[in-house]
Amino acid sequence: MKKIGDVMKKIFFISILITSLLAQNPKIYAALGDTIYNNINKIAKLQEIPSFSQYTTKIKQYILDVKKTKQLGNSIMYEDTNNEKAEYLKQLRKLSIINDFFIRNVTITFELAIKSEDSKLFYKLINSGLLDTDYYKKEIIDYYLAHNDEIKSSGIIQNFLEEDAKLIKERDKRIKRTLHKKEIQEAKIKRIREKDLKEHEAIKKLLEEDVARKKADIIKEQKRELGN
Repeated sequence: MKKIGDVMKKIFFISILITSLLAQNPKIYAALGDTIYNNINKIAKLQEIPSFSQYTTKIKQYILDVKKTKQLGNSIMYEDTNNEKAEYLKQLRKLSIINDFFIRNVTITFELAIKSEDSKLFYKLINSGLLDTDYYKKEIIDYYLAHNDEIKSSGIIQNFLEEDAKLIKERDKRIKRTLHKKEIQEAKIKRIREKDLKEHEAIKKLLEEDVARKKADIIKEQKRELGN
């Protein structure tokens, strides 16, 4: 019984290991494959958007094809043959074209949503994970500010607002630091000028006293000469 139990434990751990490996993206051609596998769930969720209902069948078939291709890619880790590698790369290239098709479609639909002021569609697309939100950040923020009564400030919008808040805060800090440095510099210049002015006044006073003393000496000398 103990031996059977040990065997069952080994089978259990092996099955967990295999499941874990299959869940990972294949290492071979990862530069191409990772994008496809990482986007699959995002593309699957497009079925929830009415504007993409016409692609429901295409999306479902695409999901199946991606899963089959991923299994093939993982199997190559154990059976490394040139034929399988070539077939796997061929499938990845086909899937890449479809992946790019959906990304382009999301971008086009996003731009149409802005023009038609479809806030509900706009919100779903910016949070789909398939739109280059960094590229369209200005358009997203501008649209949100113009339609904030229709759109929740969550998801990507919340991220942008927090980022901008941090940037504004940091900018204000920099301005305060700059102003503080400027005030210190101006105070320093003021002290130097006041010191220079005091020195100038002191020198002027000494000169005036020297001139007055010389005049007094001259008058005194003149009186002495006249007295003689």
